[in-house]
Amino acid sequence: MAVSDEKTTMTTTLEAAATSRDIKGGSFSPAASTVEHAEGGTAKDTAKWVENGLVEREARFMATVSEKESSRIYRKVDLRVIPMLTALYLIAHLDRANLGNAKLEGLEKDLGMVGNDYNIAVSVFFIPYILFELPSNMVLARFKRPSLYLSILVTGWGVSVLGSGFTDSFAGLCVCRCLVGVFEAGFLPAAFWLISQWYPPYRAQSRTGIFYFAAATSGAFSGLLAAAIAQMDGLAGKEGWRWIFIIEGCLSVLLGLGAYFLLPDTPALSTSWLAPEEIRYLELVFRATRGRNAATGTGQEKPKKKVNWKALRAMLTDKNLYLQSMIAAGSSLPNNGMKYTLPQIVKNMGYTSTKAQLLSVPPFMAAGLMTIVSSFWVDKRRSKKLPLILLCQCMLLVGFSVLFALAPHIKDHIAVCYTFVVIACMGIYPIVPAASTWCINNLAGPEKRVASIGFFTTLANLGGFLGSWVFLNTESPAYPTGFGTCLSFAAVGIICSLTVEWTYKRHNKKWRAFRQLEEMGDRSPLFKYIL
Repeated sequence: MAVSDEKTTMTTTLEAAATSRDIKGGSFSPAASTVEHAEGGTAKDTAKWVENGLVEREARFMATVSEKESSRIYRKVDLRVIPMLTALYLIAHLDRANLGNAKLEGLEKDLGMVGNDYNIAVSVFFIPYILFELPSNMVLARFKRPSLYLSILVTGWGVSVLGSGFTDSFAGLCVCRCLVGVFEAGFLPAAFWLISQWYPPYRAQSRTGIFYFAAATSGAFSGLLAAAIAQMDGLAGKEGWRWIFIIEGCLSVLLGLGAYFLLPDTPALSTSWLAPEEIRYLELVFRATRGRNAATGTGQEKPKKKVNWKALRAMLTDKNLYLQSMIAAGSSLPNNGMKYTLPQIVKNMGYTSTKAQLLSVPPFMAAGLMTIVSSFWVDKRRSKKLPLILLCQCMLLVGFSVLFALAPHIKDHIAVCYTFVVIACMGIYPIVPAASTWCINNLAGPEKRVASIGFFTTLANLGGFLGSWVFLNTESPAYPTGFGTCLSFAAVGIICSLTVEWTYKRHNKKWRAFRQLEEMGDRSPLFKYIL
């Protein structure tokens, strides 16, 4: 008897047997199940899951779970995963951006900073932040419980920020900012990885958008919080800018300790709040949507102790990964440039420091709203990523073009410049959730995925490093280098987005041709006879 592949047949048989043992062993009990089952599902639903790589018995189980019940399960996951990630990402950006707020409250004068010292203090954060992202994610892969690793990172950068409030020299400030970069380096790639472990591709962008909403609103909270904390100037003999670091550092330490207890790890390690059938459903969705090889990353296996050089080579030779990173860099450069400079840009319009802090809130709030609405819209309609990315990149082009032209005389064009600051900010923030999920959704295999996420964020944050240098104090208020560089990166991002879309379409055309060959049965040139 001829079969298409002996290895595939053996694997399918073993998986079916393992699934059968799970059912007979009592891990699945229809009578006690908390998952709502239809009567055996439909043949069409079963075939859909088989086509996605599940064996027949697994596919029949998946077909019995209604769309309503699936949404209920993911709402449970949302309440556990998203709020904690959002809070951690919010405090990460607060701790990253508070240097700009401290600058307005006299940081430079008190520490004797001159010339480009401020830009140096900003950039020393990004050097370790970029260098440690990929190694950090490889360390994460060795932890059975990611919550422990994330707790260490958050607590570590909280202590470092706290130290910034007690330093008496520019060198001490740079050391503290460098340590903040070391610990923050692992958070974003770890958060992306955690999202990919819990959610299928068609649910990932809205969730990424929610916690990335924190990145946008952190600019708003940073201004409000700094304006309030600065009123503590002189309390206990400390300047207002020191209290900004001290209070925000303490918040980070508290959240870091809480992450260990509150942040869930994987479905397999969440038996205290997920029923066995819910865990099984989430793991099978993960396997069907992220690729069969990804099923080994469910948290049931022991952490890997050796580096997979084949996965690293696949990552380094993936051309699309570089293009996707450039799309994200087109957002991270203006993101970091504006985050550290926006209070000063508003102050250049003629406002006092306190009013400048408060007027930096609306652009970031508008950006946060744009991020949330666009991310949910894309997931709900299961739309392509390209239209949203192009829209945002065009907003960047228009916004920075106007600012490039009018900023030299910003006091004469306050309303116009402030309006296009808002438009530019609204274009910056939705790009990263769209670009990151577009990238992660197209990475197969757990080891390549975990390494590629770190590599993707490393390359993307090179733009953030440049963003810390393009807005120079000596060029205020025109900032031609800053606005011009942001404009250029937006244009390059558009080219990269169109190239990625074309590359994926060309590959999918070849994929459809191979699928047609598979459907030819034993007449297909891909069929293997047993001799």
